Amino acid sequence: MENKNLFCIYTRKVAVKLRERGFNIVKTGVNPRFPQFDCYLFLDTEDFKKELTKITKEIKRKEE
Repeated sequence: MENKNLFCIYTRKVAVKLRERGFNIVKTGVNPRFPQFDCYLFLDTEDFKKELTKITKEIKRKEE
C-alpha cells in the first residue's frame, strides 16, 4: 500500500460512528500513549474531516 495521509482516531465510539457513515478503517494499531487500547486509522480526506467534525459536535451536545 502506498503512503497515504492517514488520520488516527483514538476512541472506539468515534471510529464506529465513522464506519456507520461509510468510512473504512485502513488499519488498526496500538495507541502509543495507552498501549492497552487501540487506535483506528482512516484516510484523511475532506469528506472525512467534515464528517468527523459533525460527529464530535454531536457527541459534545449529548454530553452537555
